[in-house]
This record gives sequence, structure tokens and C-alpha cells, in this order.
Amino acid sequence: MDRLAPTPRFVGEVINPPDEPGLYPEDQTWLGRIKRQSRLVPFAINPDEMDDLADMSPRESVESKTNELIEQSRAVGLPEPPREVLRGIQREAALQEASARGLTYAQRLEIAAKVLQDETGDDRFVDYKLRGSEASQERQAEKAYLHVRKVLLRHLHRWERRLDRKLDAQLEG
Repeated sequence: MDRLAPTPRFVGEVINPPDEPGLYPEDQTWLGRIKRQSRLVPFAINPDEMDDLADMSPRESVESKTNELIEQSRAVGLPEPPREVLRGIQREAALQEASARGLTYAQRLEIAAKVLQDETGDDRFVDYKLRGSEASQERQAEKAYLHVRKVLLRHLHRWERRLDRKLDAQLEG
């Protein structure tokens, strides 16, 4: 039910669209913003912005997201994100890179499990045994990978939710 109700941030963006087109040029109109939010119809992406994002090295991407998170946090009165939150940005980039390379879930699980073991000592998923057919094993690996990913990124996701609540409160107030 929550997915059907618009968030305060979305309502604010429809009422007060951005001056600069950014990655989604149609966001400058209320109809374009609604179109993108619905995810039911195709929406335009600015090719120049996409090229800039594609040209970013993973390191630049991590630095850019880190700086953006710090700036947004300060803008809403939050302190600088803790080190564990910022480390989550690096983890997320590494996991996204594995996904972009077209690795199977079993391969992604292997990478994520090693990171989890190195950083937390939790080795439950390092030699995770997959059973059954190849398709069944891939489903098992996907489920395990998503769990490990959730554990690795929990601090980042909590901080992002906290930031979103602050941004929503600003839009409502």
C-alpha cells in the first residue's frame, strides 16, 4: 500500500521541478516527473550526463557519492556520516561492478562472502554449498547473495533512510 502513496519528496519535485535537467531531462515538467516515477512508460535520459557517469572510474564514482552524501547530510542538519556508512559506499560500488561484469549470482556471492569475512569475520557464506540443478543453485546463490549484500550495506541503507526522512520533513515543513 505504501508504494501507491506518493512520498513527500516526490510531491515536492512535481510541484517545484529542478531548474537544470540533470540525468532525467523530463523531470523539468510535472508530467515528465510523474512518468519517471511510474516506471511504466519509457523516460528520457540525458546522454551527456550518462557519458559523464560512464566515464567516471569506480574510484571517482565512490568519491562523488561520498561527497554527495556528506553534503546532503550537512544540508539537513545531520553530522558527517560515520566511517562505517562511508565504507558502505565502497562496498556497494564493488558489488555493482561485479553485477555490471555479468557475473552469475554464485560468482557474486563468492566475492561478497569474502568481503563479509574480511570485514566482519563472518565466514558462513565463504564455502556456501549450492545443491540441485543449475537453475536451483543460481536461485539459492541469488538468495544468499542478497542476504550478504543486505548485511554489508546495512549501515549505508540506514543512513540513507535517515537522510530521506529529514529531506521529507523539510519538504513537508
